[in-house]
Amino acid sequence: MIVPMKKIFIIVREKDAETTLEKIAALGLLHVNHLKSPEGTNLEKLRDNIALIGQATGIIEAARGDTISPAPMEDPLELAKRVTDLDLQNKALQEEASRLLGEISRWEKWGDFSPADIARLAERNLAIRLYRVKPEQLKAIPPDVIVRELFREGPLVGCAVISRDPLDLPFSDAGLPALSLSELKTELSETKQRISKNNERIRDMAGALNSMKKRKGSLQKELELAEAISGMGKFGTLAVFSGFAPQDKVDELERTATALSWGFIAADPDEDDTVPTLLVNNRWVNSMRPLFSFIELVPGYRELDMSPVFFVFFSLFVALLVNDLGYGLLVLLLTFFAQRKWGKKTRDLTIFYFFYLMGGVIAVMGALSGTCFGQDWLPSWVQPLIPALRKDVNVQMLCFIIGAAHLSIGHLWQMALKWPRLTLLVDLGWIAVLWCSVFVANTLILGKPLSPAVFYLFGAGSALVLFFTETRGNPLRNLAKGLGNYLMNLMNNFTDVVSYIRLFAVGLAGVSVSDAFNRMAAGIGFDGVLPALIAVPIILFGHGLNLLLAPMSILVHGVRLNVLEFSNHADVKWSGVMYKPLRKGE
Repeated sequence: MIVPMKKIFIIVREKDAETTLEKIAALGLLHVNHLKSPEGTNLEKLRDNIALIGQATGIIEAARGDTISPAPMEDPLELAKRVTDLDLQNKALQEEASRLLGEISRWEKWGDFSPADIARLAERNLAIRLYRVKPEQLKAIPPDVIVRELFREGPLVGCAVISRDPLDLPFSDAGLPALSLSELKTELSETKQRISKNNERIRDMAGALNSMKKRKGSLQKELELAEAISGMGKFGTLAVFSGFAPQDKVDELERTATALSWGFIAADPDEDDTVPTLLVNNRWVNSMRPLFSFIELVPGYRELDMSPVFFVFFSLFVALLVNDLGYGLLVLLLTFFAQRKWGKKTRDLTIFYFFYLMGGVIAVMGALSGTCFGQDWLPSWVQPLIPALRKDVNVQMLCFIIGAAHLSIGHLWQMALKWPRLTLLVDLGWIAVLWCSVFVANTLILGKPLSPAVFYLFGAGSALVLFFTETRGNPLRNLAKGLGNYLMNLMNNFTDVVSYIRLFAVGLAGVSVSDAFNRMAAGIGFDGVLPALIAVPIILFGHGLNLLLAPMSILVHGVRLNVLEFSNHADVKWSGVMYKPLRKGE
């Protein structure tokens, strides 16, 4: 559920603005809405420092090892500057190392010689030049000149030409390196050592990670307060703070305002206000919150709260995509041990509930379809709880039905929003077209006969879209708008329903991968130590690969069907701003 919001104005004397803001932050209820754009050098400095610490913590986390050194007794901001400076040095050193490697690769085949010695010989009228030429080009070199072949590379010969006088040959020389090969290798080794020492210095600062993160948090709170002060409205000697608060918390804000003699106004948000979104759901539906945070999806304040629908259908999608009792039990077991280890240190346990849910639905679907680390290896007495789920045609049909039901819910929501206008009949028409798409897909893809009733349903749905897209004004113009809407979206409705077959295809691919690796291992056998040492890694690799690909398929397919296909039919734009009240730093 999206919590209703009220627009709040708090009016105080300008000289009391900072103390008032501290009290507002202590309440932790007001999502601040700036009346003017926050500006100032202090704000820029705070933002730069926050970005600096964020960059430094990222560098340390990427470089740190298993052992953590004691925290350095320095200001976290100064440590962050040192870390970023060392990282910049390393980037320059890595570029230098790449250049040296290129030089070594280029000159290694020529051998180890000193360019300085060649320069000194040239001063004594003994010229040495290096060439990479085709063998037939060597004929152009005068016979009284010494030619030494050094290497052959494909059709080319690398050679040194030694002469008393400078030569004018019809091909250019290969030049000379800046340093000898041994000097280049020494310089590369020294560069790598400097990179290693810098990395070691960065790792030594891992003990300061917590203090740096705390400093970043305090700076962010300081920035929020500074932005609120800079963004407040000023009218003579008065200062005005504006924002939004949950409707059920307005009384608490008003009581505080009355007690502290603040001016206080609470009103309904205007249509053009960017109202923040606060979602409140039961524990099961709320288990989707880690996923919403990860993909950064927030419905708009006036949009559909997709959480309950997302919960039901995302769980179903995950079950169909992974579909393995063994994998589900493994996820449940790993989540249990993770909660045992880190649960007491974690304030919000929702992430554990999310993985318990995912593991549970995967395990249940695996039991229903008779899949446990694959299917082929299971003995004949192990049967699926629903044998129909072993037939591809049935699962494909199920995917089409799930798709039509999912998208129909989006149109039903639109009908509720449009009530009592006649335009709601357009969505009823599209629902009819969606279910016609299921039967058409069954005919075109699964080869099932098409019932004559489908034509009547399709005609009725099409008529509703054509005649009720617009109901005001000129009937002919309204019909033209309906025709445009119909032609633009008809094919999309069919393809959207058909796109749900990805649930079957990805699930089948996972089972096929499991079975393939199981057969490979079974072909080698487990009769003896050596075969077992080969077969077991094959099984572990195959199922490990499946488990690695599973989250990717869930994000790519399970999330997409909710965020793209369903959202388009429900007209959810995900244009929301998360409700983030101003809070006092800890």
